[in-house]
Amino acid sequence: MSFKLQDLWEKQYLPKELVEEITKRHKVSELWPVQVKAIEKGVFDGNSIIVSVPTASGKTFVGELAAAKSALDGKKTLYLVPLKALAEEKFSMFKENYGKWFASCIFTRDHSPPESIVENSKLIVGTYEKIDLLIRNNVHWLNDIQTLVVDEMQMIDDKGRGPTLEMVITRLKRDNDDLQIIGLSATLHKESVKELSEWLNAEYVLDEWRPVELVEGKYSFIDEELIFTDDTKRNLLPESLKTIIQHFGKEKTLALLDHQKIKEIIAEELVKIFVEKNKQVLVFATTRKQAEKFVSNLDFHSRDTGSVEELATKVVDAVSESTKTTKKLEKCVRKGVAFHHAGLKLKHRTMIEKAFEDAILKVICATPTLAMGVNLPADVIIFLDHARRYPKKEDLKIIEYQNMAGRAGRPSFHRDPMYKGYSILIATDKSEERGEIDKYIGSRPKKIISKMNVAPTLRGIILSLIATVDEIQTFNDILSFAGDTFFGHTYGDLSNIKSKIREIVDDLLVPTDLVSYENDTLKSTKLGKAIAKVGLDPYSVPTIKKGLEILKRAKEVPELSLLHLITSNIDFQRFSYLYVPSRLENIYLEKFRNKQDKFLSVGEEDLVSIRGTFILYDWINEVSEGRITENHSIYPGDIDRIIDLALWILESIMTVADELNFEESLIKTMEKMRIRVKYGINEELLGLFPVNLISIGRKQARKIYDAGFKTANGVITARLSDLYQKGRIRRETARKLKYELINKMEIESIKQKKWKHILITDELGRNVNLVRELYESSGERYSHYLEDAFKTLFGVTMEVGRFKQNGNPDVWVKEGDSYFATIECYAPTISKSIDLSKILEACKGSKYNPLHLCICTNARNIPTEDLPNAKANKIVIFHVSGIVELLIQKWKEKLTLKDIKNTFSMKGAVIDDSLVKNLINKAK
Repeated sequence: MSFKLQDLWEKQYLPKELVEEITKRHKVSELWPVQVKAIEKGVFDGNSIIVSVPTASGKTFVGELAAAKSALDGKKTLYLVPLKALAEEKFSMFKENYGKWFASCIFTRDHSPPESIVENSKLIVGTYEKIDLLIRNNVHWLNDIQTLVVDEMQMIDDKGRGPTLEMVITRLKRDNDDLQIIGLSATLHKESVKELSEWLNAEYVLDEWRPVELVEGKYSFIDEELIFTDDTKRNLLPESLKTIIQHFGKEKTLALLDHQKIKEIIAEELVKIFVEKNKQVLVFATTRKQAEKFVSNLDFHSRDTGSVEELATKVVDAVSESTKTTKKLEKCVRKGVAFHHAGLKLKHRTMIEKAFEDAILKVICATPTLAMGVNLPADVIIFLDHARRYPKKEDLKIIEYQNMAGRAGRPSFHRDPMYKGYSILIATDKSEERGEIDKYIGSRPKKIISKMNVAPTLRGIILSLIATVDEIQTFNDILSFAGDTFFGHTYGDLSNIKSKIREIVDDLLVPTDLVSYENDTLKSTKLGKAIAKVGLDPYSVPTIKKGLEILKRAKEVPELSLLHLITSNIDFQRFSYLYVPSRLENIYLEKFRNKQDKFLSVGEEDLVSIRGTFILYDWINEVSEGRITENHSIYPGDIDRIIDLALWILESIMTVADELNFEESLIKTMEKMRIRVKYGINEELLGLFPVNLISIGRKQARKIYDAGFKTANGVITARLSDLYQKGRIRRETARKLKYELINKMEIESIKQKKWKHILITDELGRNVNLVRELYESSGERYSHYLEDAFKTLFGVTMEVGRFKQNGNPDVWVKEGDSYFATIECYAPTISKSIDLSKILEACKGSKYNPLHLCICTNARNIPTEDLPNAKANKIVIFHVSGIVELLIQKWKEKLTLKDIKNTFSMKGAVIDDSLVKNLINKAK
C-alpha cells in the first residue's frame, strides 16, 4: 500500500500546512514502508507500538510524526533519549520544525526549565537519567504524560542505562493505564521485539527493508582482496605494503609489523579510493588517539577550500581556551577531514557532525561513541578493528557493529537504483577472518536481556521505590512492582531477585539509616528520601556521612578535602571513566603523598579519586584547559564531563548535609565550591557570579576582575565602553553580560529598568546622564531634566519650558500659542509610591486650559486603585520608565511626532515602558 504525505492531512492526522512544510523539508512525497506499517498498526490512533527496522529506514520519522501528532492533539508528550547530545539534537529539531505549532522544552542534567515553560510545553525531550530523577521527585506534570516515545529501545540491554530506562517506562505506565508508548530501535532481535510488545501491550513493526541497499564486505590481507556480500571483488594491496612484502614475504611482514598498523595502511588506501569517487567515508577507530592519528596522516586536500576555512575558523572560535586537541582538529578540518570522539567538547562534536552532513567534510574517523543514536549516514563505513580497547579490550557486540555498519548508505540517494552503501571490516590473517570477522557480516541481533538485577543499579532502584512510591511498603510490594518490569515479564519467577532485594535492605539500606523497619513495614528515613531523590548510589552514604563529620570538625575546610569528598563517591568512580594508565600511577601517588594531609581519610584511597581530585583542583584554581589536558593526559571533553559529574555529586552532598542538619556555614562553603567548580574560578572571582551566567567564561571573568570590576554591581554600573575596553573583552560580550546580570539578579523593578535603559542609551551613543538623572534626581533637579527630555522628544516643532511661579505645574509644552500640556513633576526621595493627592496636583495646570493635564514621576509605584480618579480628572500619568522608553524609541527613529503626541491622550493610564513598547508593536 502506498501512502503519500498529503494523505496525512486528507485523513486528518496532521494539518495541511504542516504536511506541506514536512514535504518541503524532507523533499519526499511518499512515506516509506515502515512509516506506512506504523500508521496501519494505529500509531496515529493512540496504539502503543514497537518499531524495529534497520538504521536510516525511517523509524525516527515515525517517532517524530507520532510525537508531533500527539502534541498537536493537546497531549503532553515525552520523548526519551539516552544521551544529552541526542536530547539537544531532538529538542533543536522540534523547536525549529514545529515551534510555530506547539511549544517544546528539554530536560538534561544541566537543563531544567522553569515550571511555567513546562506547563506550556506540549512536547518534552529528556534523557533517561533526568526523567528518572524527576519521577523520584514526584514532579506533578509527569502525571499528564499521555504519549511516550523511547528512542534506542535496545538500551534496556545496557548495564549502565538499561535499568534506568526500564524503571522510567514501568513507573510511567503504572501511573497511566492509557499511556501510548512508541519504542524505536534499529537493532532488536525479532524475539525481543515480540517480548517488548507483549510487555507493553503494543503492536509492532518488524522489517528488514532499507531505502538503500547495505553491502557488507571484508578485506583479506592474506588474499589481498576486497570481497562484498553482493559477490563483487577487487584485488587490492597498498604500495607501501607491497614493497615490504617483496622484501620480507607476507608471513614475516605480519611478524614485523603491528597488525593494527597494517589495517590503518589498508584503510587509508580504501579511503583514497572512495573519496576519489566523491564518496563520504566514516571510519571507526578503537581509541581516541587512533582516530586523531588516522585522519592527521591522511594525504587529503579539500576542493571546497572556502567552506573548510570557514569551518576551521568556527572550530577555533567555539572555545574560549585553546588546547592541543583544538589545534589538531583545526588542522584536520582545513584538509576536509576530522576526528570525532567523546574527548571533544560538545560544540566541536556537533560542528563536525553538521559539516559532514553538509558534505563539507569528506572523512570522519570516530570512536564507537558516534554510533550511539547520532544521525550521521555515510556512503562508506570502514572499521579499523572489530574490537574496542577502552576501558578494556573486547570485541564489539553484534548490536554495536550493526548500529555502526547500518549507517552506510545515504537515504537521500534512495531513488538511484545503482547507489549502495558499503561497510568494510579488515582482517590481517585467516584466523581473524574466519573466527572473528565473519561472525559480524550478515549477522542478526541477539536477544536483549533486562539488567535490572545488576547489584549497583538494583540497590538504587530498591531505595527509590521504598522512598518515593507510597504503595510500596513491604517486600511483596517490591516484588509486585518488579513483576511489572520487563525483567518480571521475561523471567516470571522472581525468587532469585527476592533474596537480592532482602540482602540490599538488611545489609545496606537499614545499617546506613536509609530505611527502617516498623513491624513488617519498610519505611524510608528523611536521609533515605534525600538520597533517592538526588539519585546517588546508597553505597556512597557512609563515605558522605564520614566526610561531612570530618569537615564539620575542621576549623577551615581545605579545597582538596572538599573535592576529595566528591571524587571518593562511588558514583564518581563509576561514571567519570577516569581510568588511570599505569604510566601515571606513580605520578599521582607521589602528588597524593605530598598533599595527603589535605585529603579526607574516608576509606581506601583510589587512584581514580586522587586523579579526579587533582584535575578539579587545577580547574578551580584557573589552570588553563590546555595545561590541564597536558598535565593529566585527558581531553577537553573529559574536563566537561568531570565538571558535570562533580556538580551533581556536590549538589547531592549539600542536600544530604541539609537533611542531616549540618551547620549552615558548611553548606555555604559547599555552595561557594559549587560555583567555583561550575565556572572554574578562584574564590576571589565569586563576586562576579551571584547568578548563573552564560555570557562569560572564566577567562573573561579574570580579565574583568583584573580591570577593577570586581563585583556584579560594579559591572552593572560601569560604562559599557569602560567594561569592554578596560576588561579587554568583546563589546558584544560586555553588552550580553550587563543585560544578563540586570535580568537575573534580584534587583528592585525600577532599578532594573534604570540599568537596562542606561545600557541601551549607552549602546546608542546618546545622553546617558539625562537617563540616569531622570531616574535618580529629585526636586527642582528632576524638573530640569524632565524639561530636557521633553525638548528632546518634541524637537523644534513644539516649545517646551518651565513655570517660574509657585502654585503652577513645573513644565509646559506649547503648540503655537496654545498650551498642549502642563506637567506636574513628582520625584520623591523616600516615598516608594505616589499617592492620589500628588496625582491631583496636575490639576493646577487647568487655569492654562491645556489640551492635556499630566504628571511625571520617578516614584517606584503608582497605585492602580488611584487610576479611575486620575481618569475622571482627565490626568495623564507618565512614569519615568515610559519617558525614557519614548526617548530611546525616538533615538531609534521608531516614533513620529504624532506617536508621541498620541500618548498624551491616554487619560487615567500609566505611560510606562511596557505600554510604550506595546504601542510600538501595535503600530508595526
